[in-house]
Amino acid sequence: SILKMEKRRINYHWLWRFPLGCLEIFWASLTLYILIALFGMFVQIGDNYVPKKEGITMYIRTDGIHTDFIVPVKTEMRDWTKLVRWEDLRGTDTSYNFISFGWGDQGFFLNTPEWSDLKASTAFDALFYRGKSAVHAVYQTEPQEGLMCERLIVSEDKYKHLVAYIESAFKRDSLGSPECITDRGYWDYDAFYQAKGKYSLFSTCNSWINGGLKEAELPACLWTPFAFGILAKY
Repeated sequence: SILKMEKRRINYHWLWRFPLGCLEIFWASLTLYILIALFGMFVQIGDNYVPKKEGITMYIRTDGIHTDFIVPVKTEMRDWTKLVRWEDLRGTDTSYNFISFGWGDQGFFLNTPEWSDLKASTAFDALFYRGKSAVHAVYQTEPQEGLMCERLIVSEDKYKHLVAYIESAFKRDSLGSPECITDRGYWDYDAFYQAKGKYSLFSTCNSWINGGLKEAELPACLWTPFAFGILAKY
């Protein structure tokens, strides 16, 4: 009977040790992830930003969590209305002179118009590589530069590389046209499009923006899943 009681104690011991061990692994993994992110964020790729006297005016804007590129609707290099077509939108005013682009998890984009709408299942699918991705495009007026919105003046060559990077995120149909996710925009002048790649802990909306800056040979982080490391370079 003493041996049986001892075995029971051992069994109970492992019952509470298992969840505790899982919790320890979780916190250790989270700590390691944050340390790697901080290291990658503070290591700069490329020289410090020096605005050009002449060039293309564009913006990087964040709400603290998600980051977008904002670029002119029309330049000699790209007329974005040929990609983000007016017929994909509900609105009819074609006078907007800037357009923003963001990349992210499709389920998150479509089902979370406000942060208060976020569900645990949506966040889990996004973080652990379980969903599709989308590009969110929004026609707008020129934004105001501020703490959360940086104005950049870049050379035509750098902008050309950024244009190619943004275009490469769009999935295309058999005719080469972008695949619009119809009637899912938040407002009258935005639209969502099927995109390449999958969102995850290591491939976020902010790391997509950071990748575009690298492609354009503009100051960027070594790697970052967060927004504030990007704007700090400017």
